[in-house]
Amino acid sequence: MDQVVEVHKFRTDAGIRVRVMYGVIFVLSIILAWIFRLYGVEIFTHLPGQTEPCTNDSCFRTQGVLRVCFTLTTFYISMGLIMIKHKTEDGGGIFRSRFQDGLWLIKIPVILIILTISLFLPNKFFYIYSFVALVGGIFFIFIQVVLLVDFAYELNENWVEKEWYRLIVILSAAIYIVSLAGIIAMFVLFRCALHVFFISFTLISSVIYTYLSLREDLNRGSLLTSAVLTGYCTYLCFSAIEGSVTSSQCNPFYHADSNQSPTWLLIVGITIAIASVTWNTTTSASTKGFFDLQTKSEDETLLLSQKRSSKRYNVTFFHLSFACGSMYMAMLFTSWNNADQSQRIDVGPASMWIKITSQWLCILFYFWSLIAPLICRSRDWD
Repeated sequence: MDQVVEVHKFRTDAGIRVRVMYGVIFVLSIILAWIFRLYGVEIFTHLPGQTEPCTNDSCFRTQGVLRVCFTLTTFYISMGLIMIKHKTEDGGGIFRSRFQDGLWLIKIPVILIILTISLFLPNKFFYIYSFVALVGGIFFIFIQVVLLVDFAYELNENWVEKEWYRLIVILSAAIYIVSLAGIIAMFVLFRCALHVFFISFTLISSVIYTYLSLREDLNRGSLLTSAVLTGYCTYLCFSAIEGSVTSSQCNPFYHADSNQSPTWLLIVGITIAIASVTWNTTTSASTKGFFDLQTKSEDETLLLSQKRSSKRYNVTFFHLSFACGSMYMAMLFTSWNNADQSQRIDVGPASMWIKITSQWLCILFYFWSLIAPLICRSRDWD
């Protein structure tokens, strides 16, 4: 038994290291995209054939971001195609296993070659790519919503297994207090009808699903799970209405003579976005079955852990998740193809509605996870 545990630990650690390495490549590339965005004018005005159809500085910055994200998308999609039908539990061939887990001295130069080629491709090509990225970015939001709800359930499960009940109550109370304070502040700061509706919907839905999660007859949710969802939905609501470009009367953070959001909000938003994308993509391929809260014996836990870290690790889906994450970051940096506000980060009507829709999907998915066992009684939810 001890030998099995050691082998399993080695495989799990190796798999984590590989996924972290792909995540590091992603983060470094997004930092490069940000640099391209800051200095896109200086970079692309000195490249042949890159002055059309760009007629302003904003276009150059957008083109820089799209080229880096296109490079990431191409790399991860290529890796996903190479790894089709490759699972970590069966080896999938010695070459493909080695190519997935190593050969970084080959893969990193390939990424640089793709990026170099992209610098000389016409801007019209990336105009088309921006619409492909729009679809991929929206698809990534669906992945993100599912994984967030699953993460909230897993966090509660792990802490219950460790009997950290006092910590669960303290953290849940802290999240609810901060969320309530944020909601009250938003009611004070944002007074336009649409904004008030978004804030009210966030508050009412949080109260409803918290109540449902505590009902004994449902026996699915928990206080901590609902608290995590409340905190995330409150953040999405604030981010959406703060980024809506209306007027200083409706949005106190809006300034007509400024092309930037407040610096602190910009840093927080970008950090959360990069962390979210990296976390979601590195966990999406091996996430367990949703909402499994039953207690298992030590042997069953080990076997389940082996299955999650190896068999459930779908390599193709792992790379496709990163590809969608790359397209999502492209949309984030270009305010979802909003040309009028392309100098600003993740603001405008399109960004606002995408965030609000993401919040609604998150709430809807959590509601479904709570009431589904009552509706579909014939299905085994354990």
